[in-house]
Amino acid sequence: MKSSENNKLDNLNPEIISKFKLSIELGHFPNGRKISQSQLELMLQALILYESEYVSTEKRTGFIEKVKNGNERGSYSLIEQDNLIARTNGDDNEW
Repeated sequence: MKSSENNKLDNLNPEIISKFKLSIELGHFPNGRKISQSQLELMLQALILYESEYVSTEKRTGFIEKVKNGNERGSYSLIEQDNLIARTNGDDNEW
């Protein structure tokens, strides 16, 4: 990771990340001001960078757990996630 990215990550903490997540989810800041597209992109990038550095894979935002072979655990690939969503919406077409 670049040193400039490290400096930016040093300014983030779990409280800020929690506020970012809530703002992303709601589409506005705690003061009610709407989030612009560029602000959304920056918060998402910060969230991804922060979680990749400080949060275990299974606790990261968007992690989906599944059971493989009855005992092993893992995460769905993006294609598996798309197929799962399609099947839950009644679409049985496989990719």
